[in-house]
Amino acid sequence: MRHKVLRLLLAAVLALGLGSTLNPTVAAQPSVTTESEDSAAARANAEQEAIDNAAEAAATPAPGREDLEPAEPGFDDNTIDNEVTLAEAQEQSEENSVSARSLKKEYGPCVLNPSALHIRTDPRPDGDTGPYVAFKPQTQCGTKKAPIRVSSIHHHGRIMYKYYTKWNQAAENDVSNTNSSSLLQKKLEEKCDGTAVNTLLWGSVQGTIVYNGKTYHATVKPPQKKLDCRVH
Repeated sequence: MRHKVLRLLLAAVLALGLGSTLNPTVAAQPSVTTESEDSAAARANAEQEAIDNAAEAAATPAPGREDLEPAEPGFDDNTIDNEVTLAEAQEQSEENSVSARSLKKEYGPCVLNPSALHIRTDPRPDGDTGPYVAFKPQTQCGTKKAPIRVSSIHHHGRIMYKYYTKWNQAAENDVSNTNSSSLLQKKLEEKCDGTAVNTLLWGSVQGTIVYNGKTYHATVKPPQKKLDCRVH
């Protein structure tokens, strides 16, 4: 009887061992995430938008040059001559958005105002109507209601035009007076040789006054301006 029980127990143990051998544990498999078509399309659109924005920024001209064509010779060139320095060109570039009136400067008891570049078509005594490119610098000492007379006032004015990459002088004029409180320069002008060309123009005027035995100087420049005026 005891041997029979032992045989039954041994058979049960063998059955359990064989079952575990025939049923191996299945290892866990890593999960794989697949990107949806909508997500892939959104990512591609974002990348293309970034490329487009970068291209647009690269094609945008620098401040102060918005009205120039990128293909125009000298678009980003400040090479100049006729005694106009690079520092002056850079200074003028910064002043482009400022009105001519705000560019006036004080010297001694006087103020030198450049006025603005413009086209003149008023008839001359000989009937010539131009057109002319011009500006009228003015020195005012004191105010019109309370003028201050000075010993002398002198203006040396120039008009320049840009041809490709260089600034060339178009006109030059000197005017002066004595024992006066103001000076208006009316003959700083250059006749246009045709109006079919949009020319970038610039100017400057150097003022000198003598007051109570002392000499004072000031230089002002009107903002650069494109006008329908061909000059040589």
